[in-house]
Order: sequence, then C-alpha cells, then structure tokens
Amino acid sequence: MNKTDRLINIIYEFTVAFCQLYVASAQEAKSMVCLALTAKKEAKSRYLSELQDKYQDFLDKNDLEAWPEYSLRLRSVRGIAFRPFCTFFMYKPFLSSPERAANAASCLIKQIKFRLGEEKTKSALDYKGASPIQTLRLLDGSGYNKTVEKRMLNYRIIIEPEKSPDGSSVYVAYCPTLGISDYGDSIEDVLESIKDGIKLAIESLAREKKEVPFDDINDQIITSARISVSS
Repeated sequence: MNKTDRLINIIYEFTVAFCQLYVASAQEAKSMVCLALTAKKEAKSRYLSELQDKYQDFLDKNDLEAWPEYSLRLRSVRGIAFRPFCTFFMYKPFLSSPERAANAASCLIKQIKFRLGEEKTKSALDYKGASPIQTLRLLDGSGYNKTVEKRMLNYRIIIEPEKSPDGSSVYVAYCPTLGISDYGDSIEDVLESIKDGIKLAIESLAREKKEVPFDDINDQIITSARISVSS
C-alpha cells in the first residue's frame, strides 16, 4: 500500500471515530462515513472534497472556528503525513475536541488531495537558480503573457535525526515560520523536500491574497539554553 492509500485509509478511520464521538445525527454520520468509504475505494478527490465540505458544515453549524490552512495549530497534523510511517493512532490525539478534530480532518484531506495531483498547479514561484530580484514571463489563465517580479525569501529550517520503527535513520526538517515539516533519508534530501512544501505554502497564501511571512535571518540570534530541574 502506498503512502496516499494509507492516508486515505486513515481519514476513513478518523471519520468513523469522529462521527461516533461528535455527530449526533445518525443520518449525517452515515453520510460522512459513506463518503469516507467511497473515497477509500475510489481514491478520487471528488469524494474527498465532499467529505471536506461536511467537516466545514460541522464547524459552521456548531459555531466552531475553522483554522487557517497554515495555522501553527495544524503544524503537528501536517507533519505526520510526511513521516515514513503513519497510522490512524498518530492522528487519534486530534480527536480530543470537536473543533480540533474537524480541522485536523480537513487538513489531512487537503494533503491527500494534493498527493492525488488534483490541486497541483504550475508554480509561479520556482526559486531555483533565481537571482535576488528576477522578472519572469508567465502565461496567465486567459492565455496572455504577464510579467511578475520574483524575490528570494529566506526561511529558518530546523533539522533533527529520527529513528523509524525498522531502526533506520531519517531526518525531519521543520520551518517554524510557515509550520511546514518534511522528512528525508539525508540532510540534502530533506532540504530539497521541504523547499517544495515551502513553495506550496507560499503559493497558497498568495492565491488567498494573504501576507507571506518570511525570516530576516540577518537579525536573528539562534542559540540554546540548558536548564537544571529537580528530578
């Protein structure tokens, strides 16, 4: 079973548990579980989108907050999907409240849809080989060329080694400013992988006309502190 199929199975199990805990209407619970089951069988974004709408409706009807796509509160949710091994039990803690669970489910569904290739768009922010300021000729949706300015943005990346269940070593990279995490077999691999996640985050924020945060690394001081505590 590949990673995408595994994640679809997880969203099915998560939805079943979510409905048992928080959905009072038997008809609504059945509808959500059926959508999750169909998505599991068909692996198509259409059913995942309908399921995502159900979670959004749940938030709206219960006057709960829909967290922004790149909220730091979703950081740990996003990180699980990038791990070499992920199971439903890794997502189980997010069932601790209806708001947290519905937002976690929506986040996971978006990640699955992206993996299925249905949300991928041609990048207008491919920074590889770009000079600090560069103009690009792009083709917009109407077929006409347009010129855009391109800038190099800096982001602080934290990389930590981690052991997988089979004993092999992987490296996990995390970008605190955007809440993006990824993994790789080597430091070089994980740096390349997390760049793709950063680009996706920037593009999503740009499409939504939101401010794109970045790090001014020249003004930052990175250090550590050792604290003595009683055992």
